[in-house]
Amino acid sequence: LDFSEDKNYKALNRITEYLQKKGIKICLITAPFQKDFREKRLDMNRFKKIRQYYKNLSLSKKIEYYDFVEYEFPVKYFADGTHLNLEGSKAFTEIIKKACKFI
Repeated sequence: LDFSEDKNYKALNRITEYLQKKGIKICLITAPFQKDFREKRLDMNRFKKIRQYYKNLSLSKKIEYYDFVEYEFPVKYFADGTHLNLEGSKAFTEIIKKACKFI
């Protein structure tokens, strides 16, 4: 995947550079996918390059990155295969705060 000319890629670079100049802590994450969706209805190989891209970006910019795609989150926390519901969002926020040391 070549994102170098993508407007979102450029925006992400501008945002990370701005935040780093301001001394603001950055923590990139990928959110969890519901286990059944991930294992039975999705080709996870499609996401390997994207996940690797974020890993490489975090290494090159010295930013923390946590990949929660395969995190075992209860089904009750999902609105669908890839989106958390309100209860799941609140629970995941607590996990992120601890992982990224925002607390």
